[in-house]
Amino acid sequence: QSGIILTRSRDALRIARRKLSLLTRLPDNATIAEPALLKGSVGGLEELQQTALANREEYKNSVMNRDLAMENIKIVKGAHYPQAYAEGALSYVGSDPETLMEGTTYYGGIRLQIPIFEGGLMKAEVSEARSRLRQAELSSEFLRRSIETEVYESYVNLQTETSVLKLAAAQQEDARNNFTAVEDLFSQGLAPSLALIDAQQTLLLTEREYVNARYEQQIAILRLNRSTGLFGKGF
Repeated sequence: QSGIILTRSRDALRIARRKLSLLTRLPDNATIAEPALLKGSVGGLEELQQTALANREEYKNSVMNRDLAMENIKIVKGAHYPQAYAEGALSYVGSDPETLMEGTTYYGGIRLQIPIFEGGLMKAEVSEARSRLRQAELSSEFLRRSIETEVYESYVNLQTETSVLKLAAAQQEDARNNFTAVEDLFSQGLAPSLALIDAQQTLLLTEREYVNARYEQQIAILRLNRSTGLFGKGF
């Protein structure tokens, strides 16, 4: 039975290597190493949320749209204020032989444009600009809260998976010690073969749980990296 499981596991590993090569363009015989265990803390929740807001491109764009909408109100208002224009120029006329028209002429002027009656146009345009600002503010606020919630969920999930990993490691260690003790007793004829088989199966089960717990923790780390905008950079 163990030989069959080993053969199938080897085939599954070959297929997994091929899929990895397809995604990463690494050679099929590339060395595969287990990711390092998470050491220490990833930081506080508020710190991670601020990091996410500083790195997530969609939030940056949302804030920029909000600022543009705010600036647009000033532009719309300014377009209806009195406008003053100053103009100036000079011209030179020369001839040979000289004439009375020859010489340099300077001229300048100021033009003042004052809107007297607009039929409520300014009020309507400003109202529309403020409505766009309100929409941009609501969109930015909703996105901020969504990102903070996403970071919170990823943070809690990582804490959970880290706790599960610690428990799985402790259970694996206990199962290994128990198997070693039962194996010694069995070699001395003080324990039946059934006890040895049970200890071996328990050890195998805890080893699988430990491997699964490590996998889930790595997935949780990647999700937290993605939610904070640090995907690919790690901690």
